[in-house]
Amino acid sequence: MLVRGIFTDQIPIPHEPGEWMKFAKLSWRQLRVAEEQSTDDSIEKVRKMGGETFTAITGVKTERDKDAVEKAKKRAADPVNAYDFDKLLAMGIKDWSYTEEVAKTDTEPATTRGAEIKSRIGDLDYETVEWAARQIISYSKKEATDTEKK
Repeated sequence: MLVRGIFTDQIPIPHEPGEWMKFAKLSWRQLRVAEEQSTDDSIEKVRKMGGETFTAITGVKTERDKDAVEKAKKRAADPVNAYDFDKLLAMGIKDWSYTEEVAKTDTEPATTRGAEIKSRIGDLDYETVEWAARQIISYSKKEATDTEKK
C-alpha cells in the first residue's frame, strides 16, 4: 500500500485538554531515515568522547556504573528511542491545534502551515514530543484499515 497522503483524524493530546495533532502514516523509508539519524547521532557522540573516556564510561566497576548501564539498557529497549525525534516529528506531524506565535517574530517571512509546524517542533515540551513520536510510530507500523486501503 502506498502511504503518501494517509493521515489520522485529529488525535487529542491527553495531557493538554483541548489540544490535538494530526499525523501522517510514514513509509518504511521515512522511518528508516529517522532511525538512521538517531544511530548516526549516537555514533558521533561516542566518537567525540575519545577512546579512553569511552572505555572509562563503559567499564562497569561500581554500583553507580551498573545503574547507568541498566538505565541505558531500559532506554534502548523502548522502541521510540531508536528514532530521531526531530526527523520523525518533522515528517509525521501534519497539523495541530496550537495557534500561538511563540517562535515567530515580525522579521520572519510568512510560511506555509507545514513549514510553520516544522519550524515550531523545537518549541514543544518533552512530554508532548515523546507522545507524538509514539503516535507516529504506532500509526505508521499498524496494519492499514479498510478505509485506508481504498
